[in-house]
Amino acid sequence: MLHLCRFLLHRCMASGPLACIFGKDSLKIRAMQDNLTPRERQILLLLSRDLTSKELARSLYISFETVKSHRQRLLRKLDVKTTGGLVRRGFELGLLKL
Repeated sequence: MLHLCRFLLHRCMASGPLACIFGKDSLKIRAMQDNLTPRERQILLLLSRDLTSKELARSLYISFETVKSHRQRLLRKLDVKTTGGLVRRGFELGLLKL
């Protein structure tokens, strides 16, 4: 029994601690978290505060088109279709907190 426990623990740790607890989906979650740039995280945070893209652009001193570009990359990387989906996924992944 001890041998089996050691084997399972070793195999689990090789996949990462999140995979041990949450299974294979946790690897996808971790990849989504790690795949975001600091600027994309900042955009996500400001979108969660209900700023429009124009307001966001003004507050960051970047163009509206740049905000659109970041938003589109976030949608693709987090595998959602709307801004509401981005915010929901941000909370699910622990990127956003109340």
